Amino acid sequence: MPGDPRLDDSADARADDRARKEGRRNAHGLVLVVAVLFIASSTVQIVRGVFGLGEASRPGDACAEGVARLSAQIDARAACSGCNEAPAARRSREASEAATVARACAASSDGLDTWAAFERARMAREELARGEGDPGAPRGLMHAPPLGDEAAPLPVDLR
Repeated sequence: MPGDPRLDDSADARADDRARKEGRRNAHGLVLVVAVLFIASSTVQIVRGVFGLGEASRPGDACAEGVARLSAQIDARAACSGCNEAPAARRSREASEAATVARACAASSDGLDTWAAFERARMAREELARGEGDPGAPRGLMHAPPLGDEAAPLPVDLR
């Protein structure tokens, strides 16, 4: 019947139902777009981190050059056991230069990783040097690799 109020209510109910479905569809679409953007962003970050495609240090990077210089000094000192330079003066100069390089590495994108690798290699060499001839020294370590060979785990642009 045309004047029946129940028909008007069902038309309003259908319109409300359609509006509710459209709102739900729009909300699901928004959630889907946010999820896809999040996954894409995460994928880009992971790929950059794994393959080293992030910010690369330039050839004149102070951190990489400083670590290479310190490594060469340590290797030269190990080769020259009877050098005539005073140990206190040498240690003071090396500590000053190491502090400068550490500050440069702290400012670099991959510098902290580079500095940490250098410090691990340096400490291992010193530990081995202290343990030579000591019967109580650790037996698992036979020799320290030259610090120049420690460049392998560093990012390609810092070798």
